[in-house]
Amino acid sequence: MEMVHGHSKAISNPLLISTPSKEFVEYERQRMIKAGAKYFLKAQREGDYFYHMTTFGALKKILAEGVIKADRHRRGTVSFTTHPLRYVSAFGGPLLPVNDCYIKVHMSLVPNAFPVVYWLTEEEAEELSPEIKAKLIPIERFDELIAEYGPAWSAYEYPFIWATENEWRVMGDYVLPWKKFSVGVSNERQKRWVEERYGEFVKEVFVDKDLAKIFGRK
Repeated sequence: MEMVHGHSKAISNPLLISTPSKEFVEYERQRMIKAGAKYFLKAQREGDYFYHMTTFGALKKILAEGVIKADRHRRGTVSFTTHPLRYVSAFGGPLLPVNDCYIKVHMSLVPNAFPVVYWLTEEEAEELSPEIKAKLIPIERFDELIAEYGPAWSAYEYPFIWATENEWRVMGDYVLPWKKFSVGVSNERQKRWVEERYGEFVKEVFVDKDLAKIFGRK
């Protein structure tokens, strides 16, 4: 997948199993209008890595199985973000921190990751910086946007919380690329646990200083 100006340009789009019908497109358009959507903003690329934020308990299961299982609450997808401080809370943002660990993997190893499309009201759009406003897609271009995602559209659209998430999603389970991914944790005890059991399969295990500060206060 080629990245252009912070967006994904699919060379071979895995989402387009079939072309969305006119009825489907019109139904989704009306649903967006009814919700108050005036603009759309795709998740942006920041750096070269994806982070799957999780709890230490969930991390143990992921490492044991070698797979990040698709989340039914995210419509059968696996969630990634572009910076660990973007999703320390299960609800996004810095409040009520829960996710004290993460899987870090180079973007090139997640070729089927597609940016979540956040929809915005007129009021939400007005609060954005000029730089981000320039990247907004007006609802008048909805046909063009939904054509990129096809029937999988509903698994990738979400209300506007881009500033705290910047989420990318992969359809289905994500199998860990052994010896090519890293694990970030929030304390030395977690680091030792991972190293002792899975050190030979992980590229690197390290204590993330920012997470250590956040969860050290809990």
